[in-house]
Amino acid sequence: MAAADLIYKDFKPYSYYKNKAQKQKTKKSYVPLIGSALGAGLSYAYYAKKYKNIPEKEIGALKTGLKMIVMCFSAITGGVLTGSIGAKKDSVKRKVKEGAFQMMNMAIPMTFVTLFHHACQNIKTLDKTAIKVLGSIIAMVSGAISATVITNITRDKDQPKRKYSIKDSTANFDDVVATVAIGFGKDLTPTQNTIINSIVPFIYAYNGMRAGQKE
Repeated sequence: MAAADLIYKDFKPYSYYKNKAQKQKTKKSYVPLIGSALGAGLSYAYYAKKYKNIPEKEIGALKTGLKMIVMCFSAITGGVLTGSIGAKKDSVKRKVKEGAFQMMNMAIPMTFVTLFHHACQNIKTLDKTAIKVLGSIIAMVSGAISATVITNITRDKDQPKRKYSIKDSTANFDDVVATVAIGFGKDLTPTQNTIINSIVPFIYAYNGMRAGQKE
């Protein structure tokens, strides 16, 4: 029995309930992080073993892009599943929707980026740094706009329409990091690739945690 229970017995001040609720909220908020970190970590470990000692040039844009999407999906799924434990039906529904939005906001731009860089790797005239940088920006922005349009189509009627802005692209740090891995991995050193690929799981784990914490 807690000290406060012994001291106050049947009477407990407002601060007691407030502090107890805050502790429960704090404890609950970390549960989705555990699930999302586990999801991202397992997929990262799988691909690290699968592509061990294989040069980025041989892996290619398609396989690297798929790796990023799978890692993001695993993290978000883990966050939503663990965040839904003990949650009410309406809360679970909102978590699933938030997870779907987070996934779509990453997967659509990354699909565009992956297809573009796959073309660059197979067409020599496109395989130039300036073209790849410009193409990556266009692919990310186009993907983000497409995700916004789909979000507005699938939104609930009582929710306001989402408007795309430049902030939406600059805020997608995960897309930038993933793009570097997909399109420029073959131009980086093994150490640089290791750093880039090690950052991605943490970013996706954060996204998964956000989805799982949605109330």
